[in-house]
Amino acid sequence: MTPSAALALTRVGAVATLALAAAALHAAIAATGAHVRKLALPAPAPLRTIPARSESWERFGADPPPMPAEIVETLGTENYLTRRYIRVGSARAGRPEVFELHCTYFTGMADTVPHVPETCFVGGGMRVLRQSVVVPVPIDLSRFPPDPTIDPDEFDPDEFGVIRRGRTGPASPTPGVRVRMPFGLENLALRVTEFQTPEGDRLFAGYFFLANGWAVSDAIQVRLRAFDLTTDYAYYGKVQFTSPLVGSPEELADLAADFLNEMLPEIMLRVPDWVEVARGRYPPDRPPSDPA
Repeated sequence: MTPSAALALTRVGAVATLALAAAALHAAIAATGAHVRKLALPAPAPLRTIPARSESWERFGADPPPMPAEIVETLGTENYLTRRYIRVGSARAGRPEVFELHCTYFTGMADTVPHVPETCFVGGGMRVLRQSVVVPVPIDLSRFPPDPTIDPDEFDPDEFGVIRRGRTGPASPTPGVRVRMPFGLENLALRVTEFQTPEGDRLFAGYFFLANGWAVSDAIQVRLRAFDLTTDYAYYGKVQFTSPLVGSPEELADLAADFLNEMLPEIMLRVPDWVEVARGRYPPDRPPSDPA
């Protein structure tokens, strides 16, 4: 046998070995009941339908036009919202409180890396002035009492904590609707970074994620929650606050809490209710025997 023929045979053997190893790995994963392939969960409603006004906040200016197709492709979703809000009456008082809300929704992808300001803002020419910090969001939990319909034998409190629900406010197009809140609401936090624009202006941007029913503050937790191998379905969304008018990460978290006290139920109406997913009731056309 010539050296070239021997080399070719070795390569064929190596490829065959890798193929057999891959098949064995796939079979082993299947035997454990793991769900590697993730199914898409349709959002109940587009994020752009989040109301433009609550009791204390209203839209400031017009929503920006739709992003160009190439930017949407880079973003990875057509379900997004970018909107500025201002506290009602704050401009007349001479102390405007303004921020930009940016929300996105993704589903069915097991290898996605979330877009975050630390990457996107820097790519757009901004400079990081202060490294990211995780800041608690002092949300008013009295607005979100425990959900009395939850059976602790079904959703273990040691795993899920207190599952809460809230109501849409009086300014909502659908006031008084009860909505389940994300798991871990009592630990809600923003990951906040301070940036400087090319023009020299400073701003703070902070975000958290909603991932298969959980509120988490970093991309690693998104992968742990949304791409859990025990579930067939996967979704995650990002809720981001950006403001040049706050002076610290804590001030941005306070602003976010004030907004979320009124508008978190509206946001949660536009992502799947994971309790209903786990119970096999969502999506509506899902086979009754299909596991979460």
